[in-house]
Amino acid sequence: MKKLFLIAFACVAFISCEKEEVLREKSSDSMMKFDDLDHFMKTVDQVTDLETEEQVIEWITQNNINSLFLSDNHDLLNNSPRFLAAILNKNGNCTINDKLLLINNGSISIKDHDGSVKEIGRINISSSLDQNFPTDLAKSSNHYVMEKEWEQFNRVYYRNGCGNPFPKSLKYRLVHEFKKIETSFAGYNWEIEYSVNFRMSYKSSSWKDANQTERLLSYNLNGLIQITRFEGAVEHSIPVNISGSYDCSNPAKGNRKHVIGTHNVSSSSTSSSGRSTKYSVTGSINHQVNGDNSNVYYHNVNWFK
Repeated sequence: MKKLFLIAFACVAFISCEKEEVLREKSSDSMMKFDDLDHFMKTVDQVTDLETEEQVIEWITQNNINSLFLSDNHDLLNNSPRFLAAILNKNGNCTINDKLLLINNGSISIKDHDGSVKEIGRINISSSLDQNFPTDLAKSSNHYVMEKEWEQFNRVYYRNGCGNPFPKSLKYRLVHEFKKIETSFAGYNWEIEYSVNFRMSYKSSSWKDANQTERLLSYNLNGLIQITRFEGAVEHSIPVNISGSYDCSNPAKGNRKHVIGTHNVSSSSTSSSGRSTKYSVTGSINHQVNGDNSNVYYHNVNWFK
């Protein structure tokens, strides 16, 4: 099944399928270089099976990559699955048969020497921010409350590390997001990733991510995610039991992404249209700008579907 998939994939991408060793070179971009698509997909398969962040970091270290996963390219990192972020360099690239692989607006593409671009995969994202929550808390029944996934503040103070606070004003939002990232190659489903993301945005001409501002953060979340087939049978279950904290000696910056779990669907015959997700995640998140103790986002989480 997978061999047929790789053959079909190779035909779509018009890339040689000769089996040679993967070449890795340490340069300023430290980019992984694959001689053919077959070895690229085998590496994707290998990294997809890694279950923890520690395992991913160990793999990156062994392969000597200036990896996107360890970079401060928050915009790209926020919208890439963990397995792909590990393989690609900080700019979101690798090469296959000397052709550049890149990610742009959810498209995984290969750029040929003549400048032509061929899409070989897709990244589709759904988020708790997509539900168009009202600006204020709104009771939809006597049993539960729907709320927006961010809180807006006007900062009064700031501090660096554990130093003394000093006056510094800014209009900003603290954002908490439950996210599902589905990745496919050549029309074949590959992986579903679930994560919680914590970030900050500030008001300029538009709302932009604040990737350098230090923040204090603590969270404790519990629940269950179930991937079901169209007939209702449970294909995979992911228990949610995560916690973490960032204090003044180790503050959070940029987008802090905590991967809850992943589901490798590359060998499944179920199409994406025949698969759905049910989840229930509850808990608490405390989030603030470092030094701005008067503005704390106390978020009682109730994500469900």
